[in-house]
Amino acid sequence: MSITVGELLEMSHLRLRLHSGASALERPITWTHTTDLPEPWRWVAGGELLMTNGMPIPRSASGQEELVRQLAEHGAAALAIAEQMYAPPLTKRLTQTSEQLGFPVIWVAYPMPFVAISRAVAEATLLEQSQRLIRTERIYHALQQITSHGSGLTMLTSALSRELGCDIRVCDRATGHDWYPGSAPLPEDIRIAVTEGRGKLRAGVIAVPLHQDRRALLVDIPTHPDAVLVALSEPTGQPDALL
Repeated sequence: MSITVGELLEMSHLRLRLHSGASALERPITWTHTTDLPEPWRWVAGGELLMTNGMPIPRSASGQEELVRQLAEHGAAALAIAEQMYAPPLTKRLTQTSEQLGFPVIWVAYPMPFVAISRAVAEATLLEQSQRLIRTERIYHALQQITSHGSGLTMLTSALSRELGCDIRVCDRATGHDWYPGSAPLPEDIRIAVTEGRGKLRAGVIAVPLHQDRRALLVDIPTHPDAVLVALSEPTGQPDALL
């Protein structure tokens, strides 16, 4: 099982302190990610504890509100900010948005190294990593079976959908339409979300917010630059970005 934000805060040796978002401490953390780039939500795919020394945090109240809103919409688990580093004073709007959206903001006491937090999350998710390895093996087996039998590529996406527990599509980057003829068309709002997110695939994968707490993961297909893999989440769960 994943470790939750609340369970991480209870690890006293990490010296973490909650700033806001107390209503969402049950949010699971699947991994940790460190970035000091602008618009850090472009570098998360879902479930990450985003750790920063404070450089990406805007000084304006509106900018801080947008930061929290975007991280929440893109599925990050929480934001951890290093104290006594480069973060500007946090505004009331950041705090209010964090509370309203149920998105935890955490302080990391100076000079606690981020690697200690990453190690704690990794050790707490060993079972989940083992289960992910088993599922990865099953995915490779499905790929091998379909390739060896010469089955159609639509059967491949169906097999991936079963293993990943979400709807898998291959779409044209420019139009958002299905790559394969005969596939059921995507709902119009999802198709538009795919076309709007296609230019943001800086790290090979990006989470695109949809309606009703759903997200779509857009994943590069290196052999077909005009195509993109689309994983559509269910309201009760999110696609596993690592898988």
